[in-house]
Amino acid sequence: MWLRHDASWWALVLAIAALVLMVPANVVSNVLTPLLLNWFATWSNAALERRIAKLENQLAELEKNPAIDEAQEQILWGITTLRMMALSLSSALLLIFYVGLGMLVNPANPEFKHLTLTVYAILAVTFMGTLRLRYAHDFRYKHSPTLRMGLRKAIDDLKKLRRQ
Repeated sequence: MWLRHDASWWALVLAIAALVLMVPANVVSNVLTPLLLNWFATWSNAALERRIAKLENQLAELEKNPAIDEAQEQILWGITTLRMMALSLSSALLLIFYVGLGMLVNPANPEFKHLTLTVYAILAVTFMGTLRLRYAHDFRYKHSPTLRMGLRKAIDDLKKLRRQ
């Protein structure tokens, strides 16, 4: 019988299901966030006008810088992705080392507890570094033609809602 009734089996099943379901959840959240912000803005005319003004100001700030072409944008995204992957790989190697060391030594050892805190601190720093790389408003962001097209489309959609 392949279905066991112990807690470790169900923990494994739930962990695998959570990992598999996080990919579609991430895609859905990235697609729905701008739609939800625009939907909230349509509740009142004042909120709609504020949202349009905010997006127009954001677009005006971006228009101060010349846009790069899409090939350059993809190259810059590739470089950023490689940097994020390097941080993730270093975190994975650190975790492999930590788990392997935990199997060899006594985890109740005070030095191992100190190592545990150090590992958690390093993982937190690499996670924050990855987030900073992903969401930084750097050269790529300020010169992105894709972002400008998305802002123009959102502004046009909101202006159509204002006319209705």
